[in-house]
Amino acid sequence: MRQELKGRVEHIAETRKFDSGFQVRDFVVEIDGHYPQYIKLQFDRDSCSKLDSIEVGMEVHVEYFLNGRKWNGPDGIRYFTTLRAANIQVLDSQGLNSGSQQAQTQTSSIPSQAPPKVEASPLTPPLTSSEVPKARHPKKTETNLANSRFKDVPEEDGDMPF
Repeated sequence: MRQELKGRVEHIAETRKFDSGFQVRDFVVEIDGHYPQYIKLQFDRDSCSKLDSIEVGMEVHVEYFLNGRKWNGPDGIRYFTTLRAANIQVLDSQGLNSGSQQAQTQTSSIPSQAPPKVEASPLTPPLTSSEVPKARHPKKTETNLANSRFKDVPEEDGDMPF
C-alpha cells in the first residue's frame, strides 16, 4: 500500500551492504505537529544512492510502501515492519516541489497504476482510560472452552493495561 508524508529530514545513515549483495540506507523524517513524530524509512538496492543529493534539514515529500514480514530464526519467530521509500522530492519554502533540487527514485517493483494516496498526519494525543472502548468477548461456554487453545489462560477482566 503506497502512502506519503511531508516533513524535515532529521538523519541520513550510511548505506549498509550485506554479503548477499543486498543494500539498504535508512533515513529519518520529522513530521511536525502537536507531538512531533520521527519516522524511519529506507531505500534499498540501487535506490540507496538517491539520498546522496538530500541533506539533513531539507523539507521533503516521501512516497513509501508499508512492508511487513515474518522471520523464523534460532530465537523463535520475529516480525518486522519496514517503510520502503519509493520517491523522495525536495520541497521549497511553500511546500512545493523544488525543480532544481528535485530527487526522484523509482524502484522497478512499483506498479504503474498507483493506489490512492493517503496523507500522513501526526498522531492525536493518547486516549484516557475512560475514552478507550471496552473489548467485547463472546460468552464463554463449555463447548468453546473445551475447543480453545487458550483454556489455561485466565479470563480477562476487561481492563486494558494501555
